[in-house]
Amino acid sequence: MKQFLLYFSLLFSVSFFAQNGDAVDFTEGKINIAVNPAAQEIAGEVLYNFRVLKPVDSILLSSRNLDILKVTFREREIGFRTYNKSLVLDLSLDRGRYKGLKIIYKAHPESAVYFPGWRSGYPSEDNLVVNGEGGRQVWTQGQGKYTSSWVPSFDDMNEKVRFSLDVRFPRDYQVIANGELRKVVHEKDESIWQYEMKNPVSSYLLAFVGGLYDKREIRSSSGVPIHLYYYPSDSSRVEATYRYTRQIFDFLEKETGVPYPWVNYKQVPVRDFLYAGMENVTLTIFSDNYITDSRGFTDRNYVNVNAHELAHHWFGNLVTEESGKHHWLQEGFATYYALLTEKMIFGEDHYYWKLYGTARQLIALSDNTNGESLLDPEAGSLTFYEKGAWALHILRERMGEMAFREGIKAFLNAYAFKNATTEDLLEVLSGYTEVNLQEFRETWLEQPEFPAAEAIQSLKRNAFIARYMEIEEDNAPPVVLFNESKNALKSDSFYPLKQLITERSAYWPRRYRDSLWLYALKEGDGYVRAGVAKSADSIGVTLKQEFELLLEDPSYITVQEALMKLWIEYPEDRSRYLRETEALIGFEDHSLRMLWLALALFTFDDPELTQRYFGDLTAYTGPGYPFDTRQQAFNMLYEIGGFTRASYLNLMQGMHHPAWQFSRFCKSMMDRLLSNPETRIQIRSILPDLKSPLKDTIETRMEAVISGTK
Repeated sequence: MKQFLLYFSLLFSVSFFAQNGDAVDFTEGKINIAVNPAAQEIAGEVLYNFRVLKPVDSILLSSRNLDILKVTFREREIGFRTYNKSLVLDLSLDRGRYKGLKIIYKAHPESAVYFPGWRSGYPSEDNLVVNGEGGRQVWTQGQGKYTSSWVPSFDDMNEKVRFSLDVRFPRDYQVIANGELRKVVHEKDESIWQYEMKNPVSSYLLAFVGGLYDKREIRSSSGVPIHLYYYPSDSSRVEATYRYTRQIFDFLEKETGVPYPWVNYKQVPVRDFLYAGMENVTLTIFSDNYITDSRGFTDRNYVNVNAHELAHHWFGNLVTEESGKHHWLQEGFATYYALLTEKMIFGEDHYYWKLYGTARQLIALSDNTNGESLLDPEAGSLTFYEKGAWALHILRERMGEMAFREGIKAFLNAYAFKNATTEDLLEVLSGYTEVNLQEFRETWLEQPEFPAAEAIQSLKRNAFIARYMEIEEDNAPPVVLFNESKNALKSDSFYPLKQLITERSAYWPRRYRDSLWLYALKEGDGYVRAGVAKSADSIGVTLKQEFELLLEDPSYITVQEALMKLWIEYPEDRSRYLRETEALIGFEDHSLRMLWLALALFTFDDPELTQRYFGDLTAYTGPGYPFDTRQQAFNMLYEIGGFTRASYLNLMQGMHHPAWQFSRFCKSMMDRLLSNPETRIQIRSILPDLKSPLKDTIETRMEAVISGTK
C-alpha cells in the first residue's frame, strides 16, 4: 500500500507540473508583502494574470511551507489544497487570457529569507540584538533556496513572469528590491516600498533587502543608473569596494554586443550571506566581507565577484538555462566573462594566471578519476564554473575572436527573456564558424576528463606562463639560480613569478636564501614582500630590520604574517610590535585585530588589559559579527583555552545558523569541546538555563562524544 501511495504521489506531482508547463503561462505577478522582522514573519498576497493555452481543470504553483489563508479568482473564493511543496488550485478554464488570481498567505521562512540581527538566537532569551548599522537586516536568497518559501511562485525556472513587488517594512530602514522604485509611502511606524519590473524573469531571481544603508549613484556610459549601497559608517570605503564598477559595466555591454537589458543596476552588501554574491535581476546581493579600503584592495577585493554577478544579467537573467543539464550556460559564461573583464582591468598575464590555476585544479580532478562532464546536472561548482570558462576560452580560440563575439551576440538576442539549451547555443554559433562544433562538444562538454594537453598548449602561448612553468621545473642548485632569481625579482615580470622564486628559495641554504630575501624586501614590490613574509619560517638577524618595516606595509596580509613571525622569533620585542600595530583592524573579518588580541593576551601582564582584550576577543563570537569572523574567533579561543559561558552560548547559537558551513563548523567545534572532561563540567552548568530542543541536542551530543559514537 505504501509503495502504491508513493507511486501515486509521484505521478500526481509530475503530471501537474507537465500540465502547467504545456497549458498555463503566467505573465504578470503583483506581490504585496508586510515583513515583520522581529517575528521573522511575512504576511502577503500575490495577484497573478495568466494565459491558458489548453483547457485545464486545475492549476499548480510552488508553495514551500506557506500558510495559504485564502485564494480568490475574479474576487470569488475558490478551493485549493497544498501538496508536496505545491499549491493546487481548483480552476477549470478554457483557452484564453485571465486576470485576478489572488493568493493570501503567511510565511515563517526557514530558508530563502534571512533576518540577521533581529533575534539573538540564544536559547534562554528572546531579546532583540542591535549591532551597529549593519546589524539588523532582512535579505533573500532564491537560487537553491526557493523563492516559493516566501511567495507562492514557480520553482521551475522556465516560467518567466513580469513581477512588481510592494514591501511594507519598519520605517527607519531602506528596502531595495528588483526593478525600478516607483514610490515610497511613509506611515507612522512603517513604510511601503513599491518596485516594478518591465521584463519577465524566473522567480528564483526575485529578491529584496531591508537594512540601514546609504547609496551613491553613478551611470554607465550608456546612461544606465548604477546604485552602490553601503553602510553609513563605510562611506570612506565606497570607492575601494566598488572600484572599476563603471568600467566593468561598460566592458560587458561592449563585449556582449547587447545593451544591458534591465532598467537599472543595484549592488547591496549584507551580513552573513550564504555565498560570495547572487545576481538577482537588477539587484546583486553580496557578502559584506568584500567591503574594503584602499589598503586591503590588493589582497582582497570585489572586482571578480562584481563582474561575475553583473555578467549573469546577460547569462542567466536574460537567457536562462532550460534545466540543470545546461547550468554551465550560466555559471561557465559568468565566470568566463568575469575573467575577460579582469583581463581588461589587470592585463593579459593576470587572465592567463587565473586560467593556469583552475587548469591545475581540473587536471588534478581528472587525475583522481573525478572528472565531470559539463552536461552532467549533478556536476560540482569547479566543473560548471571553471571548466565552463575553459570551454569558452578554447571555443573563442578555435572560432576566432570576432566570430565568437558575433555568435554570442546572436545567441543572446535570439533567446532574450527565454530559456535555452546547449544545443541552442551550438546551433546559433554554427552560423558563424566552420569549426567542428560536434568535436568541440564531445571533447569539452561531454567528456568527463579535462583536455589537459590542449589547455597547456593554450596557456604556453602566454610568455609569462611559459616562463613560470620553466621555473617550476628548474632544479638547478642555488649557486646557479641566485643571480638569475635576483634579476627576475627586479624585472617587470608579473608578480606570481616573483613569488614563486621567493617560495622556492625557502629551501635554499640560509646564506643564499637570506641574501635573496633581503634584496627582495628592500627592492621588491608589495607582492614580492608578501611572498617573503609568507615563505619565511624563521627570521634571522639579517632580516629582522626589514621584517620590522613590514609592520607598516600597505598589505594587511603581509602585516599579519610579519607580526606573527616577529612575535614568535623575538620575545624581547613583543610589546613594541604590538604597540606599533594596536590600531589596525584589517579586513572586514577583523582577522588582524583578532590575532593582535590573542598575542596581547600572552604579552601584557596587566589584569585590567587582559580582561579588556579577552572581552573584545569573546565579543567577536557573537551574532553581531559575520559568521566567518565568529568562526575565526572561536578557533582563536579554542587555541588559547579561552571559552567562557558567553562564548559557549554564542557557539550554541551558531549551531542553528542559516549558513550551513558555519552551523557545521559550530557543531564540530562543540564536539571537540565536549571531548574534554573539564569542558563538559562547564557546559553541564549551562544546561539548566537552556530550552528544548537545544538542551536535548547538547545532551545527546555529549552522550555521543562520551560513548565514542561521535
